[in-house]
Amino acid sequence: MNWIQIVVAALFAMNLTHVVVLNKKMSQDILNVEFNISSQNKSLTAIFEHLDIMGKIVSDNFGYIKFIKNQTDEIHLRMAAYENTIN
Repeated sequence: MNWIQIVVAALFAMNLTHVVVLNKKMSQDILNVEFNISSQNKSLTAIFEHLDIMGKIVSDNFGYIKFIKNQTDEIHLRMAAYENTIN
């Protein structure tokens, strides 16, 4: 073999090993990103489910507040009516 062929073969081998190492590293990085995205999706899903539950609770509380406000308004009207009958 000619020394040029040996140098070219060595460069080709170095290039091949470099590509293999980079491919493994990039594959691992992609797997890590996919895992992170998957775990973030699960977290966001749980957060949105809790937000829906909290929204329902807040809605119910507003209903109770409205009911109590109507009751107190009726009490004030009754008290005003009683005051008018006393005077």
